[in-house]
Amino acid sequence: MAAPVPKNESERLRRLRRYGILDTPPTPRFDRIARLAGRLLDCPIALVSLVDENRQWFKARVGLDASQTPRADAFCAHTIMGEDVLVVNDAANDPRFADNPLVKGDPDIRFYAGAPLTVSGGFAMGTLCVIDRKPRELDEAGRAVLADLAQMVVDAMEHHRHAATLVQTHLELASAHEELRAISDAISHDVRTPLRQLGALLEMFESDHRAALSEDAVRELEEVRRVRAHADEAIRGMTELARLPRDKKLESEEVNVAPILKDLTETMGAFYPGMSLRYDLPDRPVVANEVLLRQMLQHLVDNGFKHGGRNVRVEFSFDDVRTRISVLDDGPGIPEGNTQTVFEPFHRLVPKSVPGTGVGLTVVKRIVEAHGGSVFVEPDRIGGLPFEDPAVE
Repeated sequence: MAAPVPKNESERLRRLRRYGILDTPPTPRFDRIARLAGRLLDCPIALVSLVDENRQWFKARVGLDASQTPRADAFCAHTIMGEDVLVVNDAANDPRFADNPLVKGDPDIRFYAGAPLTVSGGFAMGTLCVIDRKPRELDEAGRAVLADLAQMVVDAMEHHRHAATLVQTHLELASAHEELRAISDAISHDVRTPLRQLGALLEMFESDHRAALSEDAVRELEEVRRVRAHADEAIRGMTELARLPRDKKLESEEVNVAPILKDLTETMGAFYPGMSLRYDLPDRPVVANEVLLRQMLQHLVDNGFKHGGRNVRVEFSFDDVRTRISVLDDGPGIPEGNTQTVFEPFHRLVPKSVPGTGVGLTVVKRIVEAHGGSVFVEPDRIGGLPFEDPAVE
């Protein structure tokens, strides 16, 4: 006698598929529960059975070779129709199962006890069942044991579903990140290349026609050059942001920062004439990814000069496990309440006339966190900055 179909069958099947367990390889957690059920209830066969449209499929099985059987023959299809443990003391004398091929032939079922695997919403996905080849009974204590173990199976199913969701989310994020990197590469090539060509043309035009240009034309030419540089900087910043590693172990090494700081001094001197970059070389190397460390220091020093400071100082200090890098400037500082928002992408606290993209400090934060560190602002710290004006903040 085949079991009837639950009234909520379509939704039940949808929920079952959402767990992503059907047709998966054996899992130790489910196998252990099946073995425990067989031992505690002294039965040679124990199964974690999931009932789909046309079959019952065994996520875990002890004492049985078959991996599935037709749903029409399944004792478990009857069990999922109720809320309680179903016990069949002697299947050969039960009109529902007497002519069942699983009773008349292998595995010669006589005794069956199954507890429904009921998930949230009251949907029974299948059963945890034990089977014997001889008639027997199951007392209340045995029913309680089977019900408790069935709940453990449900908990394992939920864990499997959450783990599968996390894996899928990770794959989707990884795919999205790769797509973003591909877009950033296209932007870098297809947009920055013409911008560089424009810069070269501007230089050629000014070199050839400077003497013939009026003062207004020279100012307009400088404005075009400034706009071009700003566009190039904005694209570079967003490209850097897309390229920064996420959830990936960085390749770090001992880095001598002296060449980096020397290069920064020359670069910033060209961009910000009359301004001063000072530093004391640390007495030991910094363990970091050299490319990203250079990138981080460049953003921080540039930020210090760009936003009003005429003097910037880089300091290094060490303890047993950490390196602290401080970049101090004598600019106007950051308004109270904005010491965290400055690290958000495209969040700017200065007028649009001030060059910048709004992603420099976001890049810094990503680099620091990729090294397992943290970044923060101390607006009131002057530290050992040897500025001529002691009242500067």
